[in-house]
Amino acid sequence: MSRAPRSLLALLLLLVTALTYRSVGEAGYVWDDDDYVAENELLDDARGLRRIWLEPRASPQYYPLVFTSFWLEARLFGRGPAAAAGHHLVNVLLHGLSAVLVWLVLELLFAAPGLGRAPPLAGLARPAAFLTALCFALHPVHVESVAWISERKNVLSGLLALGAVRAYLAFAPTDLPLRERRWSRYTLAALLMAAALLSKSITATVPAALALVLWWKGRLGRRDLLCLLPLFGLGVAAGLHTAYLEVTHVGARGGAFALEPAQRILLAGRAPWFYLGQLLWPAQLSFYYPRWPLDPSSSAWTFPCATAGLLFALWSWRARSRGPLAAILMFGGTLFPVLGFVDVYPFRFSYVADHFCYLASLPVLALASYGALSVLRRRGAGPLALALTLGLVAGALSLRTQRRVRAFRDYETLLRDTLAQVPDCWIAHANLAQLLAARSDPDQQAEAFQRFLRAAELEPRDARNRLNAGVALLVRRRPAAALPHLEAAVRLQPEWPRPYAYLLRCQRALGDPAAAAETALRAWQLLPEQRARLAPLLRELRRALPPDAFELRRALAALQSRPD
Repeated sequence: MSRAPRSLLALLLLLVTALTYRSVGEAGYVWDDDDYVAENELLDDARGLRRIWLEPRASPQYYPLVFTSFWLEARLFGRGPAAAAGHHLVNVLLHGLSAVLVWLVLELLFAAPGLGRAPPLAGLARPAAFLTALCFALHPVHVESVAWISERKNVLSGLLALGAVRAYLAFAPTDLPLRERRWSRYTLAALLMAAALLSKSITATVPAALALVLWWKGRLGRRDLLCLLPLFGLGVAAGLHTAYLEVTHVGARGGAFALEPAQRILLAGRAPWFYLGQLLWPAQLSFYYPRWPLDPSSSAWTFPCATAGLLFALWSWRARSRGPLAAILMFGGTLFPVLGFVDVYPFRFSYVADHFCYLASLPVLALASYGALSVLRRRGAGPLALALTLGLVAGALSLRTQRRVRAFRDYETLLRDTLAQVPDCWIAHANLAQLLAARSDPDQQAEAFQRFLRAAELEPRDARNRLNAGVALLVRRRPAAALPHLEAAVRLQPEWPRPYAYLLRCQRALGDPAAAAETALRAWQLLPEQRARLAPLLRELRRALPPDAFELRRALAALQSRPD
């Protein structure tokens, strides 16, 4: 194909992506966009830029290229709600450019012969590659990655990872000795790989995907494995660093992450089937999904067994074509960091999320696109029929994606859309209640009250849910009903100051100074940074204690006499 038609097709991909996502410019900030962008002090000045790179715990996650892009955009678009449109449009542009790279990479791979008795069909490489790129650009499962500003992590790392793949493929497919290869392309691939990892460490799976691609084409040899080793090393280092920060900085620890080995296997067996279903039939997308019960004694083993059966069947089929097995292995391998073997913070709410399968979707979409067009070609379909197929698929996906984009108009809209899909989503109830409680409308405050209670009912093991429910009841002067919630919040998170403050208010409202004194004593011991605020309360509680509470009086008096 000449340069001019290729440029026109690339522009067409960018245009249809922009038209499909045209309403995203009206969207605002959702979920953690405030921490990442709107209220992030690191974006204010040059000192913040230095901290982005040199202090891994200064930002919500250590992805310095992502926050550097936000820092640059803060210079272009400013700060505040009006700047959201600029951040959204940059996400759309990055996603569109990734789709162009998908097309270029797959056109090269589909056209090259591979091992097996099923050779590529003549003239199918270009339409199959373009159809895959269209599906990637317009698939509604990717709306979460594009319309959610914080997921700049996906669209930026995806573009850089695809660039690394294209550069490496330009270096790898040759029979020349290593010393005669074009090492400038390898250097470019390594630099792009490092940049992708600095944007999101899930791209650590890219070297494994490259190895599978070369195996699929029958070109994976000892020399190629040696060339991939440094890229594997970069990925392992970045992955371990991110896993460490997820636990120690982001907060992926506690009861919500305490899975037994058998439960992790069940999760890893089921999650790929969920993503496969969402990619092939995206009928019910949600910002949060229910957490599945992972009971090793139930029928949940069906999914791991089905996975093993599928892999065995594709392995048996490899003599005819390695393509399907390579695609499924790339799909599962790219998902590996979020399959449950490593704890990530979103597992607190759901074991799956649409944005987890951004790059993982590519091998599935490629396999489906090539397979569908192969069937049409073998049935005698000509160029017009293939073009019509591309148009129909693109139109259907674009319409579905446009509807999905509207859910990201603002945070309240997104939460209500989530509850329409998943009525028992506790985190959506809790976050919507927080939004409504801050407003002055009595009806919205009444709704917030009910949602606080519902969130605590759905997830009673979450300290914030129990605290919110207790405070809501306390505000409505129902201290007796609030008491068990506040006691549970203290028990679930004993080093968090807020539950103690409200529990003290509740116990005093119930006329129980002895219980309040015991709570104050416990807070004094566990929270030394709160002692300045507790000292006046201790004196007041000592005066309110009944005459026979000798031990509590003595303990309070001893604390008051200490200099700290």
